[in-house]
Amino acid sequence: MTFTQSVKAVPTNLSKTMVYMPDELKEALVKRAKRENRSLSNLIVTLLQEVVKNAESETKN
Repeated sequence: MTFTQSVKAVPTNLSKTMVYMPDELKEALVKRAKRENRSLSNLIVTLLQEVVKNAESETKN
């Protein structure tokens, strides 16, 4: 049995979304995620949450 055959998906209630982006952007995000010791997915979610939070606070002012 290979490693990929033994890995099971972790159940989650999170939505999945496919995103198309330039290779250069993905490479930069992967590098940042590695520096911050987090997954690419976690980094992207965190950055998007910050953008939404900032946009909401701007509309309140």
